[in-house]
Amino acid sequence: MIVTLYHNPKCSKSRETLEIIQALGIEPIIVEYLKTPLSAEQIAVLICESGISVQQALRTDVEVYTQQVAGKTLSDEELIQLMAENPSLLNRPFASSSQGTRFCRPPELVKEIL
Repeated sequence: MIVTLYHNPKCSKSRETLEIIQALGIEPIIVEYLKTPLSAEQIAVLICESGISVQQALRTDVEVYTQQVAGKTLSDEELIQLMAENPSLLNRPFASSSQGTRFCRPPELVKEIL
C-alpha cells in the first residue's frame, strides 16, 4: 500500500501519525509541505477528500493568519490560495492512500485509510 503523509516534522501530531503508519510496517512517501509547498489545487483536493471544511484546515495560531486573514471575510478559494502562498497556514497532518484521505487530528484517524 502506498501512503503519502503531508508532514511537518516539528509537529507532534504529524510525528505521531508517522509513527502509527510505520508501526504497521508501511514506509510512507513523506511530503514536507513547508519545504515543498502544495498548489492551491492540491490543497483543495486534500480538504475535499478528507471531508473537512476549509476553516478546519486553516491554522489560526500563526502570524500570517493575524496579518492576512483575521477580521477579513474571505472565500474558501481565497483561503486555499493563501494556504498555497503561505504553507504555514495549512493545518496538518494529512495522509492519503488508495483507501482515502484523512486530516489526522487525532493521529489515530490515519488507521481508517490503512
